[in-house]
Amino acid sequence: MNKKFIALILALAMALSLLTGCNSGKSGDASASAATDPADEQTKLIMEAVAQVIPEEAQADVVSYLTDGAVKADTVILKAGDKDVTAGYYLFWLGRELSSVSSYFSQYGMTMDLDQEFSEGQSLLDYLKEQSLSAVKTYCAIEQKAEEKGVKLSAEQEKQLEEYVASLDTASVTYYGTTVEDQRATYTQNLLSDALNGKLKETGELNATDETMADYVKDNGYYNCRYLLFEVAQDADEKTDAEQKAKAQAAYDELSKLSGEEQLKKFQEYQKENPDGNTDEFQFDATSTIDEGFRAKVEGMEENELGMTDKTSFGYFVLLRLPVNTETLKENYLSEAYSNLVKQWVEELPVEETEEMKKLDQKVAATKLLELQSSMNDAAQKAVAAADASSAEGSAAAIAEASVVADAAASTDAEASVVADAAASTDADASAS
Repeated sequence: MNKKFIALILALAMALSLLTGCNSGKSGDASASAATDPADEQTKLIMEAVAQVIPEEAQADVVSYLTDGAVKADTVILKAGDKDVTAGYYLFWLGRELSSVSSYFSQYGMTMDLDQEFSEGQSLLDYLKEQSLSAVKTYCAIEQKAEEKGVKLSAEQEKQLEEYVASLDTASVTYYGTTVEDQRATYTQNLLSDALNGKLKETGELNATDETMADYVKDNGYYNCRYLLFEVAQDADEKTDAEQKAKAQAAYDELSKLSGEEQLKKFQEYQKENPDGNTDEFQFDATSTIDEGFRAKVEGMEENELGMTDKTSFGYFVLLRLPVNTETLKENYLSEAYSNLVKQWVEELPVEETEEMKKLDQKVAATKLLELQSSMNDAAQKAVAAADASSAEGSAAAIAEASVVADAAASTDAEASVVADAAASTDADASAS
């Protein structure tokens, strides 16, 4: 079991990816099967092992533990708009960023130092602080905008929230250096983001009109086409190259004699017959990694125009440029439009530090939290290894038992065979007499 899975165990299905939806109902399903699912029992044992390495002071008051008593969990350290931001709430985001960066460093076998330069002119600690503050501002802005719009959690979301809160225990809360109430607050804001996004779509404030989609296509450099590829390997000889070019030219010449639906139908027939190309439309944008000769040719064509490339790194293409299918892009557009709205709200949100913020030494808090997370991860790894070993022993015992049963069955079959032979012999004797 890898560290990524361990982190998931510690987070207990925490679903707080920025501006993304949550998978409702899953935590309820998991709870219902916990009594019978061996995997849930294993998770329980792992969590118990993790809890044992948490210092008593951290279990009693993790925020006080991380800040050496400088602040409490409910100490207001920031004002984000009309929202009071507590130390416990802020440290959740710092702990989340710390866990993410720590996992990255560990994955690549790198040593992590909070004072090291993470990007040009910025230390790792400064980066963590920047990201944490960005998350605070983002979710506080979303919550305030939801209040302005009269958006509240649905009954299903309320249920999801309560199931999530009920799933929290000492280990999962302490891992992020926060409290149950502060995790409730962050999860509530995440759910409100989904609800607000839906409300804006319902009211038409977020709407993918023909005009907005046309702008979106242009701004992102979207193109759509069908293509036939007459492939030429990099090491192909001149004869093969000439043959493939001739085939491409022949297809292009035949298709050039047609137009409209008749041309499109014939092009599709060619696609099905040609194993080197795809059989559908090919849509790409400015960020897509494709052959530059292919890209340049498509971009230089008009919609519904037929074209043929010079030799590319793949061979020769016959192309039919088509209008961009905006229906497939609407969800992307709406998602980006919502993100842009959130950015605007964040920019407009006034944020001020309180006098209490000066008492919070973030380097001390981050250092102690990193040590805490590391010890919990180590405990989880050891518990997983022990569970895996126990499972392996159980499997070996089951195999041995199955072997004994198989031997017994084979013995029984042999005895049955002897009895059958004896019976057959008796029958034969009886027949002879």
